[in-house]
Amino acid sequence: MNELALALNTLKEIKIEQSFNIQEGERKRYKYAEGTGWEILLMVWGSNSQTPIHNHNGSKGWIRMVKGNLLELCFDQKPIYQKQKLLGVGTDTYIDDSKGTHQIVNPFPTVAMSLHLYSPSISKCTIFDENSKEWRLQDLVNHSFEEVFVK
Repeated sequence: MNELALALNTLKEIKIEQSFNIQEGERKRYKYAEGTGWEILLMVWGSNSQTPIHNHNGSKGWIRMVKGNLLELCFDQKPIYQKQKLLGVGTDTYIDDSKGTHQIVNPFPTVAMSLHLYSPSISKCTIFDENSKEWRLQDLVNHSFEEVFVK
């Protein structure tokens, strides 16, 4: 079994028991695991948080919900809205740049958690700036698990 296939299988087996202190409108990105050509991130979503509309800079992306619910809003490259999907615990979704762009939203009153597998690892993506109506390259920043476990 190649490393990416192993990472995909691992993604389905991960259980998150830890609770996270997160504010309304806030989202945090933690690197959970990595290997050759892939990484798994844990995303923690406060209520009323969202990403900008974005692509994945050539990476393939799988999402697995582990707590709460999120909405995935799907767009074409313009970006013109196409559809939305409800992501609930145990559901999976996949995106790559050939499928278009997307935005992940937590409009719900509870914290949500999702695991994201990217291949290759992703450190930048292109986001759509709603104010300027232009696309721009954005660096992605990981938070540290130390803030969760070390008090």
